[in-house]
Amino acid sequence: MKTGAKWQLFIPPELGYGEHGAGGAIGPNETLIFDIDLLAVNPAKK
Repeated sequence: MKTGAKWQLFIPPELGYGEHGAGGAIGPNETLIFDIDLLAVNPAKK
Protein backbone atom coordinates (compact mmCIF):
# COMPACT_ATOMS: atom_id res chain seq x y z
CA MET A 1 0.00 0.00 0.00
CA LYS A 2 1.15 3.51 -0.75
CA THR A 3 0.32 6.66 1.20
CA GLY A 4 -3.15 7.85 0.17
CA ALA A 5 -4.34 4.34 -0.75
CA LYS A 6 -7.87 3.28 0.15
CA TRP A 7 -8.68 -0.36 0.79
CA GLN A 8 -11.79 -2.22 1.84
CA LEU A 9 -11.25 -5.52 3.68
CA PHE A 10 -13.94 -8.18 4.03
CA ILE A 11 -13.49 -10.65 6.89
CA PRO A 12 -15.80 -13.68 6.63
CA PRO A 13 -17.54 -14.91 9.79
CA GLU A 14 -15.28 -17.95 10.17
CA LEU A 15 -12.26 -15.62 10.49
CA GLY A 16 -14.12 -13.05 12.59
CA TYR A 17 -16.54 -13.66 15.46
CA GLY A 18 -18.28 -16.69 13.92
CA GLU A 19 -21.57 -17.97 15.24
CA HIS A 20 -21.13 -16.23 18.60
CA GLY A 21 -21.04 -12.62 17.37
CA ALA A 22 -19.64 -9.84 19.52
CA GLY A 23 -22.71 -8.38 21.14
CA GLY A 24 -25.09 -5.64 20.04
CA ALA A 25 -23.51 -4.23 16.86
CA ILE A 26 -22.00 -7.49 15.51
CA GLY A 27 -24.41 -10.37 15.30
CA PRO A 28 -23.71 -14.06 14.70
CA ASN A 29 -22.22 -15.06 11.33
CA GLU A 30 -21.75 -11.50 10.09
CA THR A 31 -19.08 -10.48 7.60
CA LEU A 32 -16.86 -7.70 8.97
CA ILE A 33 -16.04 -4.83 6.60
CA PHE A 34 -13.15 -2.45 7.29
CA ASP A 35 -12.54 0.73 5.28
CA ILE A 36 -8.84 1.64 5.47
CA ASP A 37 -7.25 4.94 4.39
CA LEU A 38 -3.46 4.92 4.62
CA LEU A 39 -2.58 8.41 5.82
CA ALA A 40 1.17 8.07 6.35
CA VAL A 41 4.00 5.57 6.52
CA ASN A 42 6.53 5.89 9.32
CA PRO A 43 9.94 4.37 8.57
CA ALA A 44 11.13 1.62 10.91
CA LYS A 45 13.56 2.64 13.63
CA LYS A 46 16.95 0.95 13.42
